[in-house]
Amino acid sequence: MDCIKMKKGAFKLGDKAAVRAAQKDLNLKITSARHQHKERVEQNLAECNTKKLWDSIRHMTNMDAKKKPPFARNEITRANELNNFYMRFNVDNSADCADVLESTKKATGPDGLSAFILQSFAEELSPVWMKLFQFSMDTYTVPRLWKKSIILAIPKKVSPQEDNDYRPVAITSNVFKSLEKIMIEKLRTAVEPALDKYQFAYTRNRSTSDAIATVMHLVLKHLENPAGYARLLFVDFSSAFNLIQPHILLKKLVQLNVNPFLIRWYYSFLSNRPQQVKFNSALSDLAVCSTGAPQGCVSSPFLFTLYTNDCVSSEPNQFS
Repeated sequence: MDCIKMKKGAFKLGDKAAVRAAQKDLNLKITSARHQHKERVEQNLAECNTKKLWDSIRHMTNMDAKKKPPFARNEITRANELNNFYMRFNVDNSADCADVLESTKKATGPDGLSAFILQSFAEELSPVWMKLFQFSMDTYTVPRLWKKSIILAIPKKVSPQEDNDYRPVAITSNVFKSLEKIMIEKLRTAVEPALDKYQFAYTRNRSTSDAIATVMHLVLKHLENPAGYARLLFVDFSSAFNLIQPHILLKKLVQLNVNPFLIRWYYSFLSNRPQQVKFNSALSDLAVCSTGAPQGCVSSPFLFTLYTNDCVSSEPNQFS
């Protein structure tokens, strides 16, 4: 701070020589501080002092800084703010259609068709819905009403302080959820052979326990070597589903040799989605979103799995 004050004082006096001298001294201080910080980080790593290391990371990233709650003066304005924040980021037969209609259990979506109606009259309605589903597939188009969602802002913590403290859960059409179940099975069948074998999330017959057991096995097996050691990096994606960019996802689907009709259909699903945010009793203005995948939709978890499927080790022999 003294160097900065000296530089400012010299600048005010118009003393160019003093300004240059103060700047040179300041550069030396900055370089020295960088070296000292580097040595502290390396020492914490060498000593396996995770507490001090994490203290340094929190300080550098400003993780512990308290932010002023950005609450709006009224609920409608707040709902609109949250809506803007969330946007930053082939049917076989009637029997299959009836099965997915009967399995519907979710809350009523924007189209007003309740799960009770779909379950109670699945056999009678399935031929009608089958024709609509087939038309959607034949034209690679998802109707606007089926894509529309009401986003519930669910607090992640007791006292939310900022926009990211709310989890956006999408309430969508129950009819469309039924179509999603049919489409996701077709997509899953097409790509499963190419999925990373270490992918455990949103994968059939796999769970968190399987992931933990696999990691423990790999680590402990490696530590059997006399000079072996292990360092693990855990990464948490904030607003993971909102990170999905449709055009990037489509390129990945092409690389996985997915049928073009499926790719075009999913592009229609992810693009130009009308949404409103419900905050307490207030409903935001209608906005159109073309990024991310709605949290609460049937397809979103598996689409995120495909989106990150190429995040694999660059060392083919790293795991054995």
